[in-house]
Amino acid sequence: FVTFEFLIIDPVFEKKYPEYYTIKYNTQVVSMEDIPNIMGRNGNYINYVLSDTVLYIFVANRKHKQILAIPVNFEFYNNIKLFRNLLSMPEPSEDALTAFHKYQNTGFELYKILVDPIRPYLISDKLIISPDNILSYIPFETIPTAISSESRPLYRTIPYMTAEFDISYTYSATFMAESVKRSYGFSNKVLAFAPNYPDPIDIQSALMNMQVQKGVLNDLPYARQEAQYITEITGGKLYENAEAKESNYKTESGKYDIIHLAMHTVLNDKDPMNSTLIFSPESDTIGDRYLKTYEVYGIPLKAKMVVLSSCNTGS
Repeated sequence: FVTFEFLIIDPVFEKKYPEYYTIKYNTQVVSMEDIPNIMGRNGNYINYVLSDTVLYIFVANRKHKQILAIPVNFEFYNNIKLFRNLLSMPEPSEDALTAFHKYQNTGFELYKILVDPIRPYLISDKLIISPDNILSYIPFETIPTAISSESRPLYRTIPYMTAEFDISYTYSATFMAESVKRSYGFSNKVLAFAPNYPDPIDIQSALMNMQVQKGVLNDLPYARQEAQYITEITGGKLYENAEAKESNYKTESGKYDIIHLAMHTVLNDKDPMNSTLIFSPESDTIGDRYLKTYEVYGIPLKAKMVVLSSCNTGS
């Protein structure tokens, strides 16, 4: 019965929502030989695939198609978590020097595994990175390429990767190929949402009690200020305060080229499909104000860019 049902549904999705069908059902994969044509002449595509004990790195450009297998252990995983924590939750001021050295040493250890082995195969400073697993939590721009000789905790003295490389990210080469097919235009309609939160939101209720994290989410006045500014300079449409409802997003978002969402987001690592963006409260039956990950698949967009301007959306 399930097989028969999908045989009926798939052609409908393929015809009415081709972009969604491509993301969800298309199993075609871009070959390494095709990647240089997608990226441009001077790009380097770097794909990381991480297992428990081996890190596979695929490097593709117009000169090289290389696969490296690098052994990793628990220390590598611990360094990723530590580096992420040092970025997102700095140590108290009395431990600033210790944190400074720890940041450099941990980051440089990651650099020696993630980047140094592929340097002989790079043809330019343009890196298009497709991370995997826990590596998706690391902004490669912030990784040190060497240890600073500065004895004081001055982070500006660290030689970061961003000073040496032009870095961007993609989910995969196949997604990158799909993006290249999209048309470009100088006239882009902008839609922005900036809810208000008159009552604090309990994080556990937002996650349906699936997360152990506790706390409340308060109002975001500067998010509204940001969205107001963006729509003013672009002549876009703004839904703010009580009008920034999930139901308005679902009915309007498919009509715009650029969408800007300035709001609370709660991440659910245990059940990622229940991570959620939080709109303004509403009493109708179309939306419960929580736009979950699994709901995003059901909202076809024509947008060329969606900006997620809120906490945790980088994760």
